[in-house]
Amino acid sequence: NDALGVENAYLEAQYRCREGFEMRLEGNSSTRIFCRHRLWIGQVPRCIRIETTVLVKRLEKTCDQKECDQLCFVEDNGNETCSCFRGFRMFEGVCMDVNECTESEALCEFECHNTPGSYRCKCPKGLRLEGTTCIDVNECLLRDGHGPCQEFCHNTHGSWFCSCRPGAKLAEDGQSCEFVDQCSVNNGNCSHTCHSLMGTAFCDCPDGWRLSDNGRTCIDVDECEEAAQEGRICAYECINTPGGYKCVDDEPPEETKILLTTCPIGFTFNSVTKECEDVDECQEDNGGCHQKCSNTMGSFYCSCHTNFVFADDKITCRALDVSKNASLEVTCPPLFPPRHGYLECSREGGARKDMQQTAKVTNSPGSICILRCPGGFRVSGSFFVQCDAQGQWRGDQDGVCINYPTPHLTCPSNIRVEIPPGEDAVTLEVSPRTDSSIIESVPSWVLTQSGKIRLQPSVLNITYIARHPISRVSVSCTFSTAVLDGQPPSVTFCPAAQRHTLDDNSSSIAVTWPEPSFTDNINVSDVTRTNIPGSYFGVGSHLVTYTAHDEAGWSTKCSFKILIVSSMRHIQEQFVRSQLPKYHELY
Repeated sequence: NDALGVENAYLEAQYRCREGFEMRLEGNSSTRIFCRHRLWIGQVPRCIRIETTVLVKRLEKTCDQKECDQLCFVEDNGNETCSCFRGFRMFEGVCMDVNECTESEALCEFECHNTPGSYRCKCPKGLRLEGTTCIDVNECLLRDGHGPCQEFCHNTHGSWFCSCRPGAKLAEDGQSCEFVDQCSVNNGNCSHTCHSLMGTAFCDCPDGWRLSDNGRTCIDVDECEEAAQEGRICAYECINTPGGYKCVDDEPPEETKILLTTCPIGFTFNSVTKECEDVDECQEDNGGCHQKCSNTMGSFYCSCHTNFVFADDKITCRALDVSKNASLEVTCPPLFPPRHGYLECSREGGARKDMQQTAKVTNSPGSICILRCPGGFRVSGSFFVQCDAQGQWRGDQDGVCINYPTPHLTCPSNIRVEIPPGEDAVTLEVSPRTDSSIIESVPSWVLTQSGKIRLQPSVLNITYIARHPISRVSVSCTFSTAVLDGQPPSVTFCPAAQRHTLDDNSSSIAVTWPEPSFTDNINVSDVTRTNIPGSYFGVGSHLVTYTAHDEAGWSTKCSFKILIVSSMRHIQEQFVRSQLPKYHELY
């Protein structure tokens, strides 16, 4: 019963006894029991067979003369008559079962099965019997409305069918659901990578790309712009590319020397400390400034004295018009430095006192502020402002503090070589690739060889260390060199000699063989041969030679003979021909 909804549904079973039986109930039990939450509620009644003697006693009369098969009745006139239970018929004094299913076709809606003294109706699968009528069984009531289905169950008369949520399809068993690979159709509408998960397509992007707002299309990431905001950019210039970026002069050419001595503008190389040191530009000609020169790390800036401001050329200082007292009250608003940085301002004479004689620092006209960065950071862009006579900051404020880049350093791959023939040592190219001006090596003598070292048989581990000349951030890499004693390749297999006999009508024969094999302590770089398998050979002895070479110049050979002989018939024919006269007279 699901009239009140699936959550309130229950199953009901009602018991009846067949003819010849009676139901025995105990206490307050009923002929019906209920199933709810997968539990049957109630006590199952029992059907007890009605004995013949019991029925006779109910008549309150007894038969003394006749012996009946089932029932005996005493009529009012005293005659005794035999009778049968319901569902049986008297035939020649014997009670015979009546086949109700054949005598009446309208007993059952579907199938009728005869039983002793009665019959029973049967319903097809999916229907249940109620009296003699078959009514539908709602299979979808089970499992909280899912019935036998994994997801959605739909009841029909005498049956049911299952369905699945969007993005899934029914499996072959008609009950389970299989998720459809959404990426198999048009790549799930993704521009790049598609992942199918539980019937849904999820788009993904390769490195250097990100998903747009539509969740389907990948757009390029401008690493140069993002790196500038995070404080990590190339040492020189960063160029964005589709899906990546590249640094200009990020890797020096092959001929670049190991030890560079160039520093950024505003620094000079100290050959003792092997570091870039700041140049004090103000020491020479006051840095070209008209009045004041202030040195900074890697640069400098000019400023003017109190009550002076820059002229239009940004170099010459001109006096402010202080004829009006109001001009002395002009100040510029406070400035806030960018992230990681701080502002350095020139305010000589800029401090004044209020009514309570409390000193205040003011940004009076002519004050200059520049961006300074702590150790490990540098200024990217420009931040140089001056307070003008109207109390407004003039200049550039797009500078930010970013990290100095980490040096790039790439070591050669591990080297494994052998001494060439006639030599006692070998020369190796061991230069690293780097954009740093400060390189160290362990062992230190490697740097003194200008990237080429000569080694005798030995194993040597080399470590390079690159440091940024200003931030001193360092990276390192290590590789190994193994120099072995020179030796030629070894022959692991060389074919045996062969002997072949020509056919009577052949002048040569094709001969094949398994090719030799070689091994070497480093690597067999090349194998040459005088003949290939399947070559044709004529009568005689032939020498086939294979030569194996390694990269150091060592070589070794494998040689074997092939002997070709003629058949006896061919030899006899040649002998006969040799005995014939050279000239013949014709008759």
